Amino acid sequence: MGRHRELCISKLENVVNVEDVRDAGLKLKNNLERLTLQWSSNLDGSRNDEMADQKNVLQSLQPHSNLGKLGIDSYGGLVFPGWVSDASLLSKMVELSLVDCKKCTSLPCLGQFPSLKRLRIQGMDGVKQVGAEFYFYGEAGVSVDKIFPSLESLYFEDMPEWEDWSSSSTTESLFPSLNEFTVSNCPKLIKELPTYLPSLTMLSVYGCPKLEFTLLKLPSIKELYVKEFDETIFQR
Repeated sequence: MGRHRELCISKLENVVNVEDVRDAGLKLKNNLERLTLQWSSNLDGSRNDEMADQKNVLQSLQPHSNLGKLGIDSYGGLVFPGWVSDASLLSKMVELSLVDCKKCTSLPCLGQFPSLKRLRIQGMDGVKQVGAEFYFYGEAGVSVDKIFPSLESLYFEDMPEWEDWSSSSTTESLFPSLNEFTVSNCPKLIKELPTYLPSLTMLSVYGCPKLEFTLLKLPSIKELYVKEFDETIFQR
């Protein structure tokens, strides 16, 4: 197991004893490059104890700091455990995918991860607002030179209850390296995309009929796909 570079652990709803998960010793797997953690998608997560159990299981699956790629699929807890937001622990992580974590009501803090290049957030039905907690760990007023400093690809998909995106007030420090940006099937999203994306070459927005995005400054844009939106004014 220590030599394996990719590992997928599925059907985590079958875990009875959290200690059994902890005994797997993911913290010691320093050669592990990609880790996928999956619960079955047909769980409704209706019981509070079930959601608490899932958080405890995920907490016990903290990986080694050398991990480069992480996927969490159909996790049913209300919040993610602290290690998912720990930029010092996962300083080498370049790719993160959070898919169908339908009970989560907020996103983990990811804006200070130094190496993160690709981020996919999909099917998070419980999220209604994305704000400062997405960018900063702790106080929103903390001084940070760059937010998502290395992020190149960002995807928000299939988020039916998402209504508001409050971008950082320090817009010039936000997503300085972003090249590809997709927002799709977020029917309640009203506002608002980041207005200044200096490195963006591809923007795709569709299935967001209420979205307002105005005066976007996209000096590097090469590909633009926009469908089913309210109105837009682009400034290049």
